[in-house]
Amino acid sequence: MRYTPREVFKEFHAVNWHRAILLCHRRAGKTVATCAEMLRRAYNGPSDGQYLFISPLAEQSMANTIGIFASLDNSEGYIIKFDKTNGVLTLANGAQITLGGSRAGEKFRGRYLNGCAVDELSQVSPEIIADVILPCLSDRNGWLCFLGTARVDDDYRLYKMYKQYAQDPKWYSKMISVYDNPEAFPAERIEEIRTEHIQYCLAAGMSMTQAKQSFNVEFECDFGFIDEGRPNMSAMFYTELQALFDSNPSRFLEPSDTAIVSLSPQAKTAVFDIGHSAMRDYTVCWIIGETGTSPIVVNILWENDKSWQYWYDYLRQQGIRTVALPFDASTTNKETMLSLVQTFRREGFNVIRIKRLLREEQVENGRWLLANARFSRDCVPGLSQVGLFNDFSNRHGLAQDVVASMLYAGQVVRKKHLKLELASRIQSRYNENTDIYDTGVSLYGTVITGE
Repeated sequence: MRYTPREVFKEFHAVNWHRAILLCHRRAGKTVATCAEMLRRAYNGPSDGQYLFISPLAEQSMANTIGIFASLDNSEGYIIKFDKTNGVLTLANGAQITLGGSRAGEKFRGRYLNGCAVDELSQVSPEIIADVILPCLSDRNGWLCFLGTARVDDDYRLYKMYKQYAQDPKWYSKMISVYDNPEAFPAERIEEIRTEHIQYCLAAGMSMTQAKQSFNVEFECDFGFIDEGRPNMSAMFYTELQALFDSNPSRFLEPSDTAIVSLSPQAKTAVFDIGHSAMRDYTVCWIIGETGTSPIVVNILWENDKSWQYWYDYLRQQGIRTVALPFDASTTNKETMLSLVQTFRREGFNVIRIKRLLREEQVENGRWLLANARFSRDCVPGLSQVGLFNDFSNRHGLAQDVVASMLYAGQVVRKKHLKLELASRIQSRYNENTDIYDTGVSLYGTVITGE
């Protein structure tokens, strides 16, 4: 085939691996290298061989690889047929390569596979791998390759998997930084790419720290900021929630308490953490009521199989008009061509945008909410889910999503509460005839700075 591997991938092709992990910087050439390896193994394998190249979406898999496979074949006859409807390449020896998507991964259940490459592992659910792909490989002891760039939104799962298997002789594990791969980006271009990357991250609402960290992860494969020994996030907050139950019973109110009943719908905000996958993600919603003294968490709700119409109807029934949506709610739905932010606004809701925050800032906001809020007893079922952090089936599920939603709620409510506090203190000083300008500057510096 027409293919000259980049220097960083020569070992990947030379080693007769059975399990492999390629953790690579953006534009490293990992997809080309994996397609070449798959085509070589399939063409030299059994005549009834079945192979799967799977991405998060089937359209993504086909768009990213069809041109690559055509270039590798170079009209030499390795590939004799392409079924565009099913995304199947038939090779001259009878083997087939299917280009599929994990979002419809159930369709592959029950078949057998001689080999599988999982692209962008961070966006492919562990359940699809465990429940569908591995059983398909088991019949023929098929090979498996994970490839991608580590992402923050799944807590760097690919990197942690790389660390787990880096010293395992049964696995071929390779991490490729932009500095290791001058054939992709010459050294003199890296600073230019860094500057542009940070510029657009800042335009997207990230802080400078977040923007630099994004480049460090996605191009430099630098994970030095991750403390592998830190406690599980859900476990940490479960301990603090349990202490809250034990030591502050007065902060847990009955749903009929006057403080809750007197809250007007306009004083309530629904803060969402979005579940993108019905297989493992829960959409969790914290209903927060603003009061003159402290916020009240009115309820914690979760679903992983309900449409957004369900949430629209529920919020309308409760009279709630304001919602807070996280940064990833701006992704456009290919069916409606609208983002979740746009659809909520179209449905008549006021939308607050939640910025992506670093972990330290998230923890600070979450702890502020725990320390200052009162909770309705209706929240107890939701809070109790955080205690399931040791249950494997919930490790990537409800427990983590309840915590994520709490951190978002802390960010939204803390800012509003501090602004209310600032306004109240300035009004108080004004009533005392204190110089308003100097007081405002002083209070702004002590209360709002860093928020």
